[in-house]
Amino acid sequence: MGPSLRLEPPGVSVAIADMSSLEQLAQNLRVAGEAVADSLSIAEEVAVSNVRDAFRKKRPVPCPSCRPCMPCPVGIDVPRFFEIYNDAVMYDDTETAMELCRDERIEPGDCTECRVCEGRCAKRLPMVDWLETGRSYLGL
Repeated sequence: MGPSLRLEPPGVSVAIADMSSLEQLAQNLRVAGEAVADSLSIAEEVAVSNVRDAFRKKRPVPCPSCRPCMPCPVGIDVPRFFEIYNDAVMYDDTETAMELCRDERIEPGDCTECRVCEGRCAKRLPMVDWLETGRSYLGL
């Protein structure tokens, strides 16, 4: 039996990489194997924190797309709509967002305000309010 491959170095809980070759896979495994937990300096940690905070501010709906709010009784893919809306705000691109909603048949205006999604949301987001805000922003 050959050597075992350890995919999770200590301190790494998730690693996502876009690879298109075995060479890239090998390089990513090497880098993951050499990674040292808690190795950032205080200045680096502050920089990462500042970037994270700036990113979060550009995404108005703090929806993690965990999906317990689904299915919507009237068929709205609420997490997907929030993703489209957040991207529209972040990239200042309502045209693409409107096209995506149209192509994916996402109609936030169909919301009946039943609030079933809100009752299921682990983060207790005011989803009906965000649906209306996003719909108005995108002109849907």
